[in-house]
Amino acid sequence: MKIVLDLTKLLEEGKITKEEYDKFSGLAKKETVGILPNILVGFGTILIFCGIASFAKSIEFIFALSVIFIGVGFFIREKLFKDWGILSSIFIILGTISASGAYFELFDFYSDGSELNYKIAIGSVALFIAAMSYFARSALLAGFSALTIGALLGVGTSYYSATYYFFVEQPSLTITVYGALSILTYSLSNIFSSQIERLLLSFSRVSFFLVNMAFWIGSFWGDKEYFISNNLFSIGWLAFLIIMIIFGVVKNKRFTINMSVTFLSIHFYTQFFERFGVDPISFIIAGFFALIIAIALWKYNKKLN
Repeated sequence: MKIVLDLTKLLEEGKITKEEYDKFSGLAKKETVGILPNILVGFGTILIFCGIASFAKSIEFIFALSVIFIGVGFFIREKLFKDWGILSSIFIILGTISASGAYFELFDFYSDGSELNYKIAIGSVALFIAAMSYFARSALLAGFSALTIGALLGVGTSYYSATYYFFVEQPSLTITVYGALSILTYSLSNIFSSQIERLLLSFSRVSFFLVNMAFWIGSFWGDKEYFISNNLFSIGWLAFLIIMIIFGVVKNKRFTINMSVTFLSIHFYTQFFERFGVDPISFIIAGFFALIIAIALWKYNKKLN
């Protein structure tokens, strides 16, 4: 469990003693190099990588370069982590993402392009990213591994003429799979060490987010493959969000509450404007509801703080 405390404020308010202040301050990580040099060197590294990759004549070269970056990242993590921990993470994350893309292109080039081979490639990339998240202890990569699985379920994004798309081809299947993954990883997070717990929670939270996105898409068009109407998705999503809010309150899970309330607001606006259209009165009513939800959420978070 990670808790953020303002030690100076607690000392001024008399809630901790000077000895406790010194003790807790001494437990904090000491970084001799600092964050800014790590970030600057990291951005420079990214630019160099992109520049070299742009001159590459083959995907094989990019894949090899990515593997080298991963190796350098782990070397820095092993030998210089105290001073250059952020830089090591940048190397590993950049190398992992680039290697995943290059591997997928290589797999696509050398395979027959069948749907089965496509799924094998996506699945192996997801496993690779998940493994790298474990070895690098990267919550970001853990979240990426959850996102990658979506490609197996028909979840993705697209871009066309200054317009971005998010699509879910099979809402029911997406909700089922990601719901199960979210529950599984959340349950496992309670039995592992804090470092592994952080990775599992990242995976679980991204899965929870995608469950809600699938519900949202389903509330518009339903799921024709399983003959589920959009109205059924709307009702199911509402019930799901209410259950998750109650769960969050009982278990004191702020993330679950905040995300559930956010999607509850999205759900409300979606159904409200779908039913009543866009006119001045509907805008006023929706605005009042937005203020009520925002104030309630603000008071809840303030109470927890």
